[in-house]
Amino acid sequence: MKRLFTLLSICGVLLSTGAFAQTDITPSRYRFTDQPTGAFSIDKTYSGWNVPASDADVVNHWNNGFISASNPDFPIQLAGGFTGNAATYNSCFQVFDMGGQVGKVLMIKGGASEFPYGVAGTSGGFNAGHSLNFYTHKDHTTAIATGVANGLSEEEAKKQATVRMRLVFHMHQNVLNTATDNGILGYSYTNDHKVDEFGAIQDVKYKSGDFADVVFDEETEEEVLSYNPNKWIAVEYDHVANEEDGMPLRFAFRMKWGQIQNATLLIKEISFTANPTGAPVEREELTLVSNVSTSISPVLQKESLDCYGAEGQLVINNVNSGEQVMVYSLAGQLVNSSIAQENQFSIPMSKGIYIVKVGVKTGKVVIQ
Repeated sequence: MKRLFTLLSICGVLLSTGAFAQTDITPSRYRFTDQPTGAFSIDKTYSGWNVPASDADVVNHWNNGFISASNPDFPIQLAGGFTGNAATYNSCFQVFDMGGQVGKVLMIKGGASEFPYGVAGTSGGFNAGHSLNFYTHKDHTTAIATGVANGLSEEEAKKQATVRMRLVFHMHQNVLNTATDNGILGYSYTNDHKVDEFGAIQDVKYKSGDFADVVFDEETEEEVLSYNPNKWIAVEYDHVANEEDGMPLRFAFRMKWGQIQNATLLIKEISFTANPTGAPVEREELTLVSNVSTSISPVLQKESLDCYGAEGQLVINNVNSGEQVMVYSLAGQLVNSSIAQENQFSIPMSKGIYIVKVGVKTGKVVIQ
């Protein structure tokens, strides 16, 4: 009898202190390894940098998950009725099997991306930044106030209300970006998010240059970044439901200034865990090898471009009329995009060092 009383006492303590087991609450549609390969559709587009608060469509049009995207150039539309820039963006999505340690991924491939696998989306359209959003199911959200009302301490209730997102992803960009930081962060249903003591958003930063190694270029005798197809990043992010029960959380994958047009994102894993144990791994580099060869470099190309600088002009030889000429800073920022009008084409440029791309050809130019 004494032993039974002790066991019951222990159970009572566990219940009163909110000893909840961590639970996988990942919607089935986010398990890309179980999805058929081919085209994949998001659920809604919004006009603006961020999505509106408390959008009822997240609940009313739940489809074993809810994925939305926002951009100032997008119309407000639901899946099945995408037009214009919404249709252009949605055409970039597909499930693709990379094989090996990578397996199936959600691939978002821009219309001008040179990544050698998957189907590129429709070219053109939006230029501003965008946010790609993944929601949790409303029934898997327990608010802090509910835990407190059930007898938990504030700290215990906060743990019960915590959801951890884990994201494993990879990014390829035609010219590696080392300057522009994109962000990953969590939001509540009413768009509440983490901020630091100064009010700045607390997000996890990333850019395409993170998926590269520093190598020595014998031709230019300089250290440059070279794309590494086996480098992946894992991010874990905890967010708390501080509103009433039944309000889904949103985790945003944000990209600035229309970079998706010349980039490809690969998402291997996006998972959600309620009542997570231990501290989140904010950022971790992983080595994952596919069974396909991605032996290309966005900076060091085998085929060089005939170009040079002359008195404030960038001059390109042996181009075809109508070809697109893309000029980037060494930091990876697109600074000029022009259409060649003749075999020898020139562009006025300020002093600096630039990377020039025409098709698969790349050149490096110093403008004095």
